[in-house]
Amino acid sequence: MSRILVAEDDRPLASLIRAVLAEAGHDVVLVHDGRDAAHHLSDQTLELVILDVLMPAISGDALGDELALSRPGLPVLLITGASGATFLASTRHPILRKPFEPQQLLEHVERLTGSRRSIT
Repeated sequence: MSRILVAEDDRPLASLIRAVLAEAGHDVVLVHDGRDAAHHLSDQTLELVILDVLMPAISGDALGDELALSRPGLPVLLITGASGATFLASTRHPILRKPFEPQQLLEHVERLTGSRRSIT
């Protein structure tokens, strides 16, 4: 089981992500803004961080950049509905574009954590 931090300010989408990941056997820590996400980043048991790019307080891409420096081995997945943004071309993190199917999310999680779980 992977411990995954999910930071998404769209509460219905956040709940859906949590449900999909939990059904696949992951332990999910869910927060709704960048400040709360930053608070959890010192958790050494995290195996993946999923960050919405456009969040209140601190953006997901800024947190991803911070993690690249402070915890370079911790995988980060950015999720966004934005297109054409400059950072999309320059980010070092994989991006999952909204809207997405649950299986697409799980494929990214599997690739980034090495876990092999699926929803039924």
